[in-house]
Amino acid sequence: MLKYVIENNIKVCKDYYCEHCGERIPWTKWQQACKPPRFIKSHVSIGRHSSKETRDKISKNHADVSGENNPMFGTHRVHSEETIKKMRESHTGKNNHMYGKAPPEGTTYGIRCYYWNPVQGDVCFRSTYELAYAKYLDKKHIAWVYERKAFPLSNGTTYRPDFYLLKKQKYIEIKGYITHEAYTKIKLFIEEYPNINYGILCKDDLVRKGII
Repeated sequence: MLKYVIENNIKVCKDYYCEHCGERIPWTKWQQACKPPRFIKSHVSIGRHSSKETRDKISKNHADVSGENNPMFGTHRVHSEETIKKMRESHTGKNNHMYGKAPPEGTTYGIRCYYWNPVQGDVCFRSTYELAYAKYLDKKHIAWVYERKAFPLSNGTTYRPDFYLLKKQKYIEIKGYITHEAYTKIKLFIEEYPNINYGILCKDDLVRKGII
């Protein structure tokens, strides 16, 4: 609740009062004071003045530790190679909570595209290229499933090809472009699973086939 006065024919807000208890509240805290119910119960201290002793204690407990006052100023912590390796391993392969699982819906990676597959139902793709390829397969009446299986790799990671063609029993990876990380993982997968029927379709291949 606000109280106004008229100054030079202008309506000026002077005070704020809580509608729940009627206490005067500084204008900087007015919006918070009227929020239910956590703040309403505790806002009775707002606007009260602390003693000099209390203010001195608060100042002492909140000393300025910015810039050169910070004990870490001018220092740079460098992790050892062993520590870096342990940090990586703690989130890699079987240690990762997503090991062997398809990324959940809503993951902020790439462009999410939804499509209905008669085998899996609603499928969430990570790129428009994957969506275009799925439509291409349906147009050709080729049965497929998305990210059917995760293959463990010797470096502790897993690799999950994009598509599995049921009749041909073949895995297909769709790549607009191949990053160094993706290249390393795919190369390792091919070396460790030589008997898997596998193929990669990059952007040029998709254009050439008229898929995109």
